[in-house]
Amino acid sequence: MCGLFAQAGVKDLDMFGLKGPVDSICIIMNDAGLEWQNEFTFDEHGMLVELDGMEVECTRDELGRMKTIIVEDVVEDNEDAFTTIEMHLFYDNAGRVVKVTSMSADETWTQNYRYHHNGNLKERDYDSVDSDEMLTYVYLKFDDYGNWTKRQEKLASMDQTITQTRNITYRK
Repeated sequence: MCGLFAQAGVKDLDMFGLKGPVDSICIIMNDAGLEWQNEFTFDEHGMLVELDGMEVECTRDELGRMKTIIVEDVVEDNEDAFTTIEMHLFYDNAGRVVKVTSMSADETWTQNYRYHHNGNLKERDYDSVDSDEMLTYVYLKFDDYGNWTKRQEKLASMDQTITQTRNITYRK
């Protein structure tokens, strides 16, 4: 399990901009009625242990931050087939993820992240062999812990907005 090797003080919750005793989050994306979701589960120390119900396999850097994450993903248009995706994470001096390079058997793509002064994601650009895309974020709702619970992701090239709702379950 990836979470066991983290150093004291480092939490994967920080990568998600989460505060408080978070047990899990479910992020629901809605693109004009078409919905999909991702679920993340954390242990009592704030370390990511499951992604969409599957145990997270990762390596960590000398500070205890995730350096490489390996996940199995369903192949598009074939729910019985899976592909392995290996993600390499890079951080800024504030400990925020600023770049993720992902590789599968078929392609490689990079995402770069830029943040507002308050730590919320401001922009993300996505670069692959097939396309380049810039996305911007507007935050609509926050909970009592200061975690965003609703935001909009706007794709620059298509004037398209995806609403993201984050259902957060807290430990008691």
